[in-house]
Parts: sequence; structure tokens; C-alpha cells
Amino acid sequence: MRAFPVQKDADLIHFFLFFLPRATRVRIYRWKRGRKQFRKLSQADYLIASCPKSGRTWLRVMISRFYSEKYQLPDVDLLGFDNFHKLNPAIPRILSTHDNYLQGDTGHQDDKRDFNEKKVVLLVRDPRDVVVSQFFQWKYRMRPAKKALLSLAVTEGVGWGDGWHYKLDFIDIKRAYFYAPAKRDVYVKLPLEDHTDGYCGKLNKSMYGTRDAAQNWEAEYTTA
Repeated sequence: MRAFPVQKDADLIHFFLFFLPRATRVRIYRWKRGRKQFRKLSQADYLIASCPKSGRTWLRVMISRFYSEKYQLPDVDLLGFDNFHKLNPAIPRILSTHDNYLQGDTGHQDDKRDFNEKKVVLLVRDPRDVVVSQFFQWKYRMRPAKKALLSLAVTEGVGWGDGWHYKLDFIDIKRAYFYAPAKRDVYVKLPLEDHTDGYCGKLNKSMYGTRDAAQNWEAEYTTA
């Protein structure tokens, strides 16, 4: 019997997945990722859990530096799951996760029992800093294909699952009121560059300085 390389097996699986319905492909993909993460979790000595853009990379840099100096390690990449442990068994296996896929394998959707026997570090960050970091990720580092996918999600909505439909949306919070439709007729002077004698503007969206702008915005984001 001929043994095929692992990569060829994976390519073959991806080929057959291509012909399945999208919802089925997503479930299988999440299950595969969850199974891989569960295997690592079972072997991990410590777990670092965080939301995206919470400073996990910086923490890994500092931990990598600490162990490199303590055990005089050769030049290596950043701390991964067990790459440092393989160089020196005294260094623990550390799993970093956003906890996106584990429940796809274990089925534990409503609690964190999978982490009960593990030493967990919960990494949190000021939400304002998370937003700034996400902005630079989107603007300068995100792959064009992924950016196009998220842009499609904003305009068309994305989702999966029976009876479920999710839609992503992005707003500039500094101009939040402008996203809320005006509820009454409000007329304003046109800006200088558009000024024409005898003409004015009618607001389609709420505008800062009008008395019901905040109320309109609250109605918009609580009923969206």
C-alpha cells in the first residue's frame, strides 16, 4: 500500500469539501480546527486566552525573551505552542488561543469546562486600544482577500446555520449620529462651497447640534 504525504491527504480532503454545501463546509472546518486545538490543549501546561488585538504578540515577545535569556537558547522564532519546549523540556508548553474553535470539537458551547484543569492567563486590554489596533490591522496589514470578504459582509451580510443570519457592520464612532436617519424635517444652511442664494439643505441623517440627534442614534443602534 502506498502512503501519501500528509499535505496530499489534506489537499484531497479540501478537494472533496469544495463540493459540499457551504454550511457543511463551515461546520467541518470549525470541527477540524477545534480538534487540532483540543489536542494542543490536552498537552498544554499553561493557556493564554484573549480577544483578538489584545496584545498577545507583545506578551509572547516578552516570554520568548525571558526563556531565551534564562536557558541560553539559540536564535529562534517567537514562542509557539511547544517549539521552546522541544529545545528545553524545562520550558512549559503554552497554548495561546482566542477560543474560536474548541467548542466545534467538544460541543461545549455554553461554558468553559474544557479549561477546568488548566492554568489559564486571561489577557485583557482597554477596548479603546483594541479599536485603534484593529484600525491599523485593517488599514495596513490585512490581506486584500480578507479585507474584501469583510467588506462584502458589511454590505451583504454573512452567516451560517439553520435559521441564522449574521451581518457585520462598521461605523466611525466619532460620527455616530450621522448613521441615524432624521425623524423630522430639519433645514440647514448649505456650506460655503455649496452655497446658492435661495437654497438650503434638508437633513436625511441626524446631525450633531440638533436636539433629537442622540435619541435618533439610540433608536438606530438598539433596533438594528
